[in-house]
Amino acid sequence: KNMSKIVAALMPSILSLIIVVASIPVLKVGRRAIADLSFNGTTATCSLTIVSERPIDSIDVSVQLLCGTEVVADWGVQSAIGTFSFCETASVKKGKTYVMKTTCSINGTSYPILDVTKVN
Repeated sequence: KNMSKIVAALMPSILSLIIVVASIPVLKVGRRAIADLSFNGTTATCSLTIVSERPIDSIDVSVQLLCGTEVVADWGVQSAIGTFSFCETASVKKGKTYVMKTTCSINGTSYPILDVTKVN
């Protein structure tokens, strides 16, 4: 009886954890990436975190913000070892659709990261 109460009390936390873990796109075993695009008025914030399988892995990433075919911002190729963290802003317009495009390679091997598309 007490065990079922404990399970019932923990279930919302367990489900929340499952949802959060399921939302992280897996690059390969032990590698994961979290990409996000958010807006505050006419400012877009692009953020990205990539955690590699090993702390010595070489990570190369490029991030662009697009509106249709127009490149709104291009932050070029940036590198890190083990964990890559990125957070940059760009000026945008209301009512437009923006896409955050990311390319990633770890130790020279390319890994797909889903584009993030949102309307401001």
